[in-house]
Amino acid sequence: EAKRQINIHFISILLSIILFAFSALIPFDYNKNGGSLSHIPTLTLWFLAIGIEQFGNSYGAIYMKLPFAAMYAGTRMQNWLMLCFGESVIALLIEPIFYDASQLGSILASFFMILCLCITYFDIVDADQFLHLLVLRKEKLKAILFMLFQFLFSFSVFLVGVSL
Repeated sequence: EAKRQINIHFISILLSIILFAFSALIPFDYNKNGGSLSHIPTLTLWFLAIGIEQFGNSYGAIYMKLPFAAMYAGTRMQNWLMLCFGESVIALLIEPIFYDASQLGSILASFFMILCLCITYFDIVDADQFLHLLVLRKEKLKAILFMLFQFLFSFSVFLVGVSL
């Protein structure tokens, strides 16, 4: 049983590596249509690779018979999101600022949004305790969905800082 569960992890990571490697072989033409549509096959393979790896590893971690360290996984998710928040704030500060009202307003609004997301996530949702509680209650579907939606949440945090 343990060997089968480790194989789930291995196969999901192997498929992800193959998809990423295959995406590197797709030619990218910057001059074709202004470069607007030629990147879609590459991005599709990237998102498919990320989805397969995330789902395979999350499914294997939650549903396997080996003990799952939910508090460790929750702490790792919190550390990743802290890194995302920090990178978003740095992205706001790196760009050259023209001191007009609209740009300062958008930077302050983005910073305020990042701050609110950070306060909400770390003060209201205690991810390691929440994930541990879901595992103790045997609510495995909720635990795997919580882990999978962390990817979307961290992606949206990156977008707030980088979108300017």
